[in-house]
Amino acid sequence: MTRLLEVEAIFSQPLSLASCLMCACKRGHVASVRRLVSEARTPLDIPNKAGLAPINLTEDTEIRDIIQAEARR
Repeated sequence: MTRLLEVEAIFSQPLSLASCLMCACKRGHVASVRRLVSEARTPLDIPNKAGLAPINLTEDTEIRDIIQAEARR
């Protein structure tokens, strides 16, 4: 994850970052979610094809709290 975020070109592809965040949320990877949202350029609210944002793909309250806290910043 850290190596991915070190590649500047990834930030020109916001859908790729949103997809990474969605996968981490859906699979319950708290550490990955935390690392992705620590980068201010990671989009938190880009919806998938079903219209769901990353926060809607998890029941994990810790992940939801992490995303909500970052969204308030």
